[in-house]
Amino acid sequence: MSIFQRLQSPEYPFFSFDTGDFDHFDNIRNTGTFILGVKYTPKKRWKYGADLVYERHIKGVYNKSNQYTDDEFTHFMSFIPRVDYYWIYRPRFKTYSGIGTGVTFALKDYRLGRYYWSEFMMNIIPLGFEVGNKVSFYGEANYFANGIVSGGLRVKL
Repeated sequence: MSIFQRLQSPEYPFFSFDTGDFDHFDNIRNTGTFILGVKYTPKKRWKYGADLVYERHIKGVYNKSNQYTDDEFTHFMSFIPRVDYYWIYRPRFKTYSGIGTGVTFALKDYRLGRYYWSEFMMNIIPLGFEVGNKVSFYGEANYFANGIVSGGLRVKL
């Protein structure tokens, strides 16, 4: 569960519109986390860069009579500069850890209006790996911004 999912849970009413007859959320769905990263490796064991992270949640809003009233949409866009350190650095296999801090911009859209906010965001990568050379597959265990586990393809230019 990403930090966005925790902030959007019913236990955090500050982040929700109150219709007066609001009771709870149900049928919570999200797009998953999409990450676009740009990295630079000036030294063999250090990598510097930034991630642009997008996530969207859709929640069904129910009144006190347990009747569905509408959907609430929340969009999150994060910019997180980060640094990674490679523990193992072989041509076709690498392991690393990393940390990043940045900002999240959020938009909540509901029939009563729109609400914008921003907040400090952090991401910790206790363990990541890359398999391949020019085109590589990667996987990361994450804490905070990028979900619990993320993976994908990396292309070296």
